[in-house]
Amino acid sequence: MTRLILAISLLLALAPAVESKSVKAQCKSRCSVMYGACLKRTTTAKGRALCKTERASCKGGCVVK
Repeated sequence: MTRLILAISLLLALAPAVESKSVKAQCKSRCSVMYGACLKRTTTAKGRALCKTERASCKGGCVVK
C-alpha cells in the first residue's frame, strides 16, 4: 500500500515536467522511442539500416514551423 502511494505521488510530481517539453523535444522523443522499438524487432543489418533511415526522416520532420 505504501509503495502504491509513493508511486502515485512520484508520477504526480513528474507530470508537470513532462508537459513543459517543447513540441520539437516531444517529436524527437517520439522518434527515439520508435527507433528503439524498431531495433528490437529487427534481426538483420539491413533492418537496422532501415530503422536508422526511418529515424533520420522522423527527426527531419520535427522542424517547428
